[in-house]
Amino acid sequence: MNEPEIFSLIVASNRIEETLNRIELIVRFLGKPLSQQLNKQFLTSDEAAKVLKISKRTLAKIRAEGELAFIKVRKNIIYAASDLEGYLKLRMKNQYII
Repeated sequence: MNEPEIFSLIVASNRIEETLNRIELIVRFLGKPLSQQLNKQFLTSDEAAKVLKISKRTLAKIRAEGELAFIKVRKNIIYAASDLEGYLKLRMKNQYII
């Protein structure tokens, strides 16, 4: 295999991985609400980033842009599971026109 073919395979592999991640998000919403899945009503920034499959920096950007509601308790920021679920649904709707 030559270099361009290898590069094409890597790009295709990355696209497949992104698609699988999106499918996983869709499947998640066919079941129980997120708060029931996690058995939690509120999540820390670390937990929220993991659920959304984004970095903490991206989470902070989304928060700063007003796209995701949050609660500040002293120095800690927490997110309602229902708000995360709403954000994911909106994000999926924008990507797939569900």
